[in-house]
Amino acid sequence: MSRPTPRPRRRLLVGLAIVAACGLVPRGLQAAADAPLTDPTRPPLTHESALERRAVTEPESFTVTAIRISPHDRRALVNDQLVGIGDRVGAGRVVEITPGAVVIEYLSERNRIALLPARVRRTAAAR
Repeated sequence: MSRPTPRPRRRLLVGLAIVAACGLVPRGLQAAADAPLTDPTRPPLTHESALERRAVTEPESFTVTAIRISPHDRRALVNDQLVGIGDRVGAGRVVEITPGAVVIEYLSERNRIALLPARVRRTAAAR
């Protein structure tokens, strides 16, 4: 008796089974198989949301290096940025500038950042 010839589809399946059993999977298919599954309904993370998460978890630090008070203007050097009242410094906002400190509102709290622990020198115009 003669055997019936295998169908072409069956030959393909048998060939793929032999390739898979021998570990001869092409690189592209293997990389796709190793990739983690992602939830297609989950919104993608954006750069802004990552920044917002970092702002909440890592408190921002402020450093006051200079304060200038004149009869017409109050300015301070905070984190190497010249600011006045109402200006933004990172995620904070300057709400008050005094001769010895700057008050910054950050995450709904007012933080007083002192210029120096030592005595502040006053000029004749500021008195």
